Formats: sequence, structure tokens, C-alpha cells
Amino acid sequence: MNRKYLPFFLPLMAGLSFIILPLYGQEELVRSAAEEFYFRSFEESGGEELLLISAEEMVYPWSGLALMELSHSYLERPVPPSLGKIYRLWKKYVGRYGYDDYSEGIREKVSLLSDHDPERSPLVKPGTGKAFYTSLYHYAQGDGEDPSPLYEYLDEVTDGEELSFVLYYLGSRGIMADLPRPFTEWLTLKLLVQEGEYRLAADRAAELETYPFLGEYAGYYRDLWHVVLTHRDRERILEDWYGRRDSLRGEARWSLLFHSALCRRSMQHYYTSGTLLTEALDWAVSSSDYDRTLWYWLDVLDKRGENLAAALGEKAFLWHDSVFFDDLVDRAASDSVYMGRWRDLLSLEEALGQWGSGESRDRLGWIVAMGGREGFLSLSEEDISSRLEKIAERNLGSLYTLMAQYQTGGKIRYYHSLDEAGYREVSRYEPLLSVVFTGLVARDNIQGARLWYERYASRLSWDSRRKYAYLLRRNGDSLGSIRVIGSLSRSTGYLSSREDLNLLYPLEYAGSLEYWCREYDLSLPFFQALVKTESGYDKDIVSYAGAVGLSQLMPATAEERMELMGLQGASLTEPDINIALGTGYMRWLYDREYIGSSVQAAAAYNGGPGSVRKWNRAMAGYPMILYMEGIPFTQTRDYVKSLVQGALVYCFLYEDIPQERILTDLLPELAE
Repeated sequence: MNRKYLPFFLPLMAGLSFIILPLYGQEELVRSAAEEFYFRSFEESGGEELLLISAEEMVYPWSGLALMELSHSYLERPVPPSLGKIYRLWKKYVGRYGYDDYSEGIREKVSLLSDHDPERSPLVKPGTGKAFYTSLYHYAQGDGEDPSPLYEYLDEVTDGEELSFVLYYLGSRGIMADLPRPFTEWLTLKLLVQEGEYRLAADRAAELETYPFLGEYAGYYRDLWHVVLTHRDRERILEDWYGRRDSLRGEARWSLLFHSALCRRSMQHYYTSGTLLTEALDWAVSSSDYDRTLWYWLDVLDKRGENLAAALGEKAFLWHDSVFFDDLVDRAASDSVYMGRWRDLLSLEEALGQWGSGESRDRLGWIVAMGGREGFLSLSEEDISSRLEKIAERNLGSLYTLMAQYQTGGKIRYYHSLDEAGYREVSRYEPLLSVVFTGLVARDNIQGARLWYERYASRLSWDSRRKYAYLLRRNGDSLGSIRVIGSLSRSTGYLSSREDLNLLYPLEYAGSLEYWCREYDLSLPFFQALVKTESGYDKDIVSYAGAVGLSQLMPATAEERMELMGLQGASLTEPDINIALGTGYMRWLYDREYIGSSVQAAAAYNGGPGSVRKWNRAMAGYPMILYMEGIPFTQTRDYVKSLVQGALVYCFLYEDIPQERILTDLLPELAE
């Protein structure tokens, strides 16, 4: 319907409602009309006009959602005269339906821009108006007195969009000069830091030094440490910081020590950084701050060449969130395998038995068991079997679960245990946000759904996010679909289904992949997993390093293969060409005299043939099940394991070949 007919349509609709009331009910008719207006605002030009009509209809929940979107739109640009109308509509909405937590921040800003005190505005729940916004309001009225809320706000805020709004408000009201100079200088510095303009921010840093009281705020050091690194007098500043530490307490003292340590770490002053971090541990207020400090302390020890595995074992009982330290455990395990420090692995496994995350315990248990089986550690067969059975029983879907299940029972059980579809929704989401997201997805409105997902992803229901992944797949965006369902599958409490696997591991360009894998005698599931990992089946993708297309080939490598195959001048974004070149390059890697397995070929594909030559010398005689654990590059190590697991999934979903056969083809030692 053309928008110009809407003013005539609404009265007509209201009149007809009395005629058809016995059939549908007036409330349902009005609700449907409001919903129609709301969604059309995303699909037609002049969407704000339709949103305004939907808001004026005052049908829950569409009026609140429409008001929220209108407010977002207005807050992102110079505020139009109709903001007063938005204020009145919000007041009417709150009076009828109450306060929605998801729109709290929006209503505070609407009140402020409408020259209403947020603390006393009917739009804001009593007692929840931000002290900062209220303080700005009083400064705009010329009666601002207490500047402390201004500094407390800057102490905590890190969101760039929020800071930009504040800057706009100050400029539009012409009150920048009426505010305390330390506040405006710190605000400007924060904006420069947000934009990465550290050298420009250095001049502001010098100005802030003239206001010593700012050093009592923890956020002061968080905002400045990047700037200090580019400052010509950074040594003097860091010495001044350290000199004032005794005058501070609590979070401010922790922040000074912690961010000073980050500066020293970036300057490669690892011993000084370690000393500062040791002192900072005593002043960390929150558990997250403590874990961050401990993480950097362990990292600095590693950079100093000390034994990371031993340090992790000693400090594991101190951390609060074991998952936060998984990357350090991964690094320590890889270093120990690469350097043959098997006793360190055994000690770390014992230390993490109570304090480590499930993922870390599984990995260490697997490595120790395989080290015992290969004779690198003195373990009984009972000790080895006990470790493998624990990993297999956890049934978490990791590669270690799959390998342990095969080792203990000869079968991979995990994927066969998944439900065909469905799960129990236990996520904490906001129904109103999910209602509109589901509606946008149901209408195949990709642009509107994408904007909604980017803004509210973590607050949307699992079911609506899953439907969005299907929408992207149907419209040819396999990579987008993989990213959405991948993020969902990592949600705490979420259990993947077989349908999720089909979204995570799409079957695209099947004919071309099958032909070229057969031509070069490559494992089809393994190369399908490679394309999924490299590009998410996005044929036009180009990486930051310049790799192109499905197989993510560097142009120089591709040109060499083109010349050999007589394909000079072909386009790397053409799927058949890219797959032909990618499989040919993988076959060339297989045939190199220093590469004898799928694991090594995949490592060379990602990390380079030269790196593999070096790793082969360091890990001579290692079986591939331990070789892939010792690869020094984290990205390459994870890449190789993702290809092995991906090959098992592709085999499970699309092939008649048993998964166990693929697993033992890729890792022959498991069959021995």
C-alpha cells in the first residue's frame, strides 16, 4: 500500500473492525495492522514515517519497538524537531505499559535532548536516572555545581558511540566552555584513543598531568597507557606513575600498576613488567581483574624464557575462571611437546586436575596418554586407558572426544548421539527483541535482520538466531550462516543438533570438489573441511594478507600453479579454477620429500613448507597424533586439528564411508 493512503486507511480499518469483530476481534486486527506498519518501515523508503505510525497506534509490543528504533535513528544524527513528539509518545507508552529495561538508556538520552532532567523524567524509572546525565542537564541549565559525576562517568565509559553522543549533546547545547576543563580534556583524549590517534592524544595527556586528582581514577590509566607508549617522555611518565602508587588504594592502585606493567611489556621490559604485575595482584579488586593480571604475569614469565608449564601448575589454584587461561595451557602444552619436556606435561596435568577447564584437561590427558603409549612417558596400560575413558565419556564433541571414543571402543559415538533437530531453550533473552528479529527473518528481510542481529545478538533467543542462519544459507551467504551458528553453538548451555552441523559444514561446489580430489588422489572430506575453514565457501573472499577465493591461495602461489596447468590469466574467484589450483597445490605439498602425511601437508598449506621442514627436524620420530600437538604456531596447530575434525563431520553428513576409516587414514597411528 502506498504511504499516502495510510491516513485514509487507518479510520477505515477502525470502522471495519466493528463489522468483523465477531470473527477476529478488534484487538487482533489493530495488532496485525501495527505489525504490518512496523515491518514495512524496514522495507520501504521513508521508514521513519511508518515507524511513527506504528508507535502512535500504541499496540504492544510494536509501539515500544518502533519508538526504540525511531530513537536510535534520531540519536545517530542531528535531532529533528519531532523529538518532542517522540518524548510524548514514550511518556504515553511508559504510562500504559511500564518500563522496558532494553530501552532504559534510550529514554534517558531522549529526556536529556528534550531538556528534561533524566532523574525526574517520567520516561526513566524512578531512582535509575544516571547521575552523569542529570549532571549534564544541570550544567545545560546553568546551575551545575558538583562535577564528581562527570569524572565518575569518564572513569568507567569505554563505548565510542556513547562518547560521541555526549560530544554531540555538549556541542548542540553550547555548554562545552561551562564544564570543568579536566573533564573536557579527558573526554577529548578518550575520543582520540577510541580512534587510535595516540600521538594526537599525547598532547592531551600532557594537559591532564596538570590535574593530579584525575590519577585517583582507575580509568585514567586505562585510557592513557596506549598514549604513554607513543609519548616522547614515556620513561618520565612511567616513573611519575610508579612514584604516586603509595598514595592510591584499591582499584586505582591496581590500574596504575597493571597498565604500567602493560607499557613495560610492550617495551619488552619483561622483568620490570613482572615485578609490577606481582604487586598489582595484591590490589586487584574484582576476580576478572585478578585473572587478567595473573594471565599477563604468566605470559611475561614465558617471554622471559621461564618454564610456563611449571608456572601454570603452581598458580592454577589462584585463578577464578579456568577458561580464561586455556590459551596459556595450550601454549605450554605445545612447547612441552615440541621440546620433549614430557615430565612437565605430566606435572601440569596433575595440577590442572582440579583447577583446569574441561577442554584443557582433555587435551593434556590425551597428550599424556599418547606420550605413554609411544614410550615418552612411563605409564601403565591401565593409566593410559583411564585417561582415554574419561575423555570419551565427557562427550563434548571435541576432537579429543572423537579420538578417545575410537581408542576405547573402536567407534565414534558423539555425532550419532545428536538429536535430529530441536533443543530446550534455556538462554536468557528479551522476548520483545526476539519478536521483531523473528519477524524480520520470516519476511526474508536480510538487511533488517542483519542490523538487528549486529545490535542485539547476545540478547536474542537461540531459536531466532538459528532461523537467521537458515535465512542466510538460503540466500547464498554460507560464510555468514557459519558465523551465526558457530557463535550460537559456543553459547553456554547450548547443545548442537544434526541440523546445526549441516549449517556449520555446508556442502557447496560438490561436483567440482569431488572431481579434483579424485584427480589428485586427495581425501574429499579433508579438502571439503579445508575449504570450509579457509573461506566458509565464500568464493569472493580476500584475506587481509591477500589470499583469494575458496582455497585461499596467495596470488604468487596461484600463478605458479596456473602456469603448470596452462590456466594463465584465469580468475581466482571462479570456483572451479580455485578448487583446481587448491587441490593441485595440496597434491604438490603431499609429494614433497619432507612431507609424508595429511597433518604435515595441512601444516605446510597454512604455515608454509619452510616451517614444516624446521618442525620435522625438531620432532623427528613423532607420530602425527603428537606432531600436530607440538606445532609451534597456534594458528597452524588449530588449523590442522580443525581440518581433521571437519573431515569427520563431512564424512558423517555426506559420505557412506565410516568416520573411523577417515580418522585412521589421516592419523594412521590410531589404528595400530
